[in-house]
Amino acid sequence: MLKMRISEYVERNYAQGSRPSLMTVKRRIKRGELPGVKEGGRWYVLVNEDGTPQQRSGLQPVNALVDRVMSRIES
Repeated sequence: MLKMRISEYVERNYAQGSRPSLMTVKRRIKRGELPGVKEGGRWYVLVNEDGTPQQRSGLQPVNALVDRVMSRIES
């Protein structure tokens, strides 16, 4: 597992003019849309050797509201 700072991840993976804000990337990590972690107040994206985000074998809901919504969708 490699960790990359959000600012570096955005710079490497998005073209100038189409880059999401750092807050948007943090929000995607919190929602489970993008693999990442917060360590010591800093956010990191979990990446492969080539700098692309690691793939997950199923997203895990990150809060109670998402758990409730997902349980109703799956029923």
